[in-house]
Amino acid sequence: MIRQYFHNSGFDGKVYLLDPGGHIQFSNDPTAEEAQIGKRYSEIQFPNKMIPFELTYTGINYLEGWSLQGVMDEEIVLKEVRKSRSFVVWLACINFVLPSIIIAAMSRTIHVRLVRILKHMKKVKTQNFQTIPPEDARDEIGQLTMEFNRMTETIHNLIHEVYLADIQKKDLELKQQQAQLHALHSQINPHFLFNTLESVRMRSLIKGERETAKIVHNMAKMFRKSISWNQNDVTVKEELELIESFLQIQKYRFGEKLQYTIEADPAVLMYRIPKMVILPFVENASIHGIESSPGVGIIQLFVSMENDQLHIRLKDNGIGMSHAKLEELLSYLDQNTDMGEHVGMKNAYSRLKLCYKNHFTFDIQTWEGEGTHIQIKLPLDPSAMPGD
Repeated sequence: MIRQYFHNSGFDGKVYLLDPGGHIQFSNDPTAEEAQIGKRYSEIQFPNKMIPFELTYTGINYLEGWSLQGVMDEEIVLKEVRKSRSFVVWLACINFVLPSIIIAAMSRTIHVRLVRILKHMKKVKTQNFQTIPPEDARDEIGQLTMEFNRMTETIHNLIHEVYLADIQKKDLELKQQQAQLHALHSQINPHFLFNTLESVRMRSLIKGERETAKIVHNMAKMFRKSISWNQNDVTVKEELELIESFLQIQKYRFGEKLQYTIEADPAVLMYRIPKMVILPFVENASIHGIESSPGVGIIQLFVSMENDQLHIRLKDNGIGMSHAKLEELLSYLDQNTDMGEHVGMKNAYSRLKLCYKNHFTFDIQTWEGEGTHIQIKLPLDPSAMPGD
């Protein structure tokens, strides 16, 4: 039975069962079995490239001291290894290449998204507040993108609300300084001042001093108002008082040739408006409209409140303007220039735009040889009031 087991062994090497004396009793080598049985195992010569192994039996009474010796050709072992080499290579390639491709793809995705964020950050330095297109990623880079967009929009809004508002404030202050420098020229025409002073001198020689004192008082009041820019806005009542003084002087100059009326709703008298924004239009109506008119000139000023707006209507029956002249005047008012014949109207219109932006309306209607109507509508909302 033992011999049968050895003969049926599928082991590729040679196996020997040795007795306690080291003699061969059984072997799986059928060609040398008869010659080797009984010989000492140590006397057998094996080739150099043989792999030996040994198993000594212990704990079994009838096999005590017996051992199992064997040798295997090294080439057989290497042949089996070579058979599995291609499998090992393919397995190694799969285990190396596939994870490398996955890692490279993930790294590229992260790199592209980070570079995109970096480009938009560089744009912010040049005040190009362009947001990154939104993405569905919810990882750390996706959250970073969302926070960057939120930060960009916040900075953009702050610049528009704070920085641009500060620029507009500085621009308003600059315009007011320019208006102060041109106050005498824009609000009081030098030709008119010369004529008025000459009239005062001549009338004071002929008449008593009461009327002269009244005119001088009105002129002093106008001078004080025109050269004092400590306050940017005044009440409607104060503006109308200034206009009344101006028209009194004009009536002194023109006599009965000039008639005027000023009507104001008492409810609007205490509302504040930019300083000297009505007077230049009254001056223009007097100097350019009434002075050149052959008949009696009439100037009418109406101030009322309608639909939460301050309505200012100025009418005269002077020489008016042609359509081409009106277009030229409106174009001049919208230009950023300080030169022109109607510099007082230009200053007043510019300050209205600075104070109220697009919340006011300005309209001129004129008929050549018949007169001119000017209508100004200012908001009465406290949030739109100048100085708030």
